[in-house]
Amino acid sequence: MIKFTKIPEQSCRNCGKRVMYSADWEDNVEPRVGDVNVCIECGVLSKYGPGMILFPVSDEEWNSFPGYLKLDIARNQLAIRAMHRFEAATKAPAKSPKIRRRGGVRPGRTRRKDRQSSAWVRDVALNAAGAKRDDEEV
Repeated sequence: MIKFTKIPEQSCRNCGKRVMYSADWEDNVEPRVGDVNVCIECGVLSKYGPGMILFPVSDEEWNSFPGYLKLDIARNQLAIRAMHRFEAATKAPAKSPKIRRRGGVRPGRTRRKDRQSSAWVRDVALNAAGAKRDDEEV
């Protein structure tokens, strides 16, 4: 069950989407100061500050996150990208072939950068576990 929590209305610092609620998909807990948030529109990472206002996450804070949290954040960001690709692919096709070529990905096909993103998530997971990649020299 998804738990929605009302937070002060504000805009995403990256895409400008209005943010009024926080959704917890797994633990059914309300957000607290210091918790992280991933924008459902653009996937940017923010943290809750005083008054439940969203602030950017600094590099030092990102580096201090445990590996499992980094992996969870990356998984959510990839899910948001996949959701937008699916929405773009299921829209009515454009009338101009030129516009259609510039548009989204056809269902069942992936872009090179998405395959690279999957590799990045794998690398984050391996680094969090302290393991080496197969193609990496010891």
